[in-house]
Amino acid sequence: METAVKFNNVTKKFGPREADLALDNITFETARHTINGVVGRNGSGKTTLMQVIAGFKRPSSGTVEVFGVRPFNNLTVSANSIFVDDEMSFPSSLQLNEILHTAATFYPNWSASVAQELMQSFRLPGDARHQELSKGMKSSFHAVIGLASRCPITLFDEPTVGMDETVRQEFYHWLKREYNSVPRTIFLSSHHISEIDELLEDILMMDQGRLLLNRPVADIRHHVLKVSGDARSVEAYLGDKTELYREKLPDGSVFAAVYTESPQAEDGKSFSVAIEQVTLQEAVRYLSRTAAGRTDDDAY
Repeated sequence: METAVKFNNVTKKFGPREADLALDNITFETARHTINGVVGRNGSGKTTLMQVIAGFKRPSSGTVEVFGVRPFNNLTVSANSIFVDDEMSFPSSLQLNEILHTAATFYPNWSASVAQELMQSFRLPGDARHQELSKGMKSSFHAVIGLASRCPITLFDEPTVGMDETVRQEFYHWLKREYNSVPRTIFLSSHHISEIDELLEDILMMDQGRLLLNRPVADIRHHVLKVSGDARSVEAYLGDKTELYREKLPDGSVFAAVYTESPQAEDGKSFSVAIEQVTLQEAVRYLSRTAAGRTDDDAY
């Protein structure tokens, strides 16, 4: 595996209080040319994690490497990475087409043709100014820059804020198309996990500054199962399996989610239980509850 991003015991604090801890001793590696989902509740550390990767923030301790170099205040990393969020700002005197022209001088892999195709696809007027756009149109324009830059490290922090469903789907279509055309390492945070699950290859699950989980999406889908049946049958099936979630239903039956190392060997018939695969959003919710020791409903 050729590593794109490497964190080793990374901590980021913004002050002396415990509440100022944004990243708590995080270690992980990400391979080149992968699409990585960064998921977690608001305030879990997702944005700080991506800002550290982009070189916007320096870790308080630990080491970060992006393509083998420290990203903070590194001009090479700056020219080869882009961080896209809803707080991007541009000179009020420039029209959108002028902003795109300026961006082309900064990003060495910039594609003017992709930028213009995206402007047309998102129906963005090139002669408009950024501050004149609605929230959804601003997000669309930020997506244009993020995709057309074709940066080896591309970070999208909640990129679809304000977009309606049709525009979000158009963005996902272009994200996949651009990734297939020019492979790059993408980090994508979103509350719409069900909309992006087919895009993702790996998941980084954050909670209160900690990295709860970093696994391939295929592994999560493969190993997390839903089980339902009468209470005694479900209990017998669970045995010593890792139970992620359990709920007693109004009719007296029981529903549970489990993590199993050998899903291909699972057969509910011998236990008189029904076994189903979970969606990625369900798996993330169940795994996050277990990893964080929660009993409350999650927000994914």
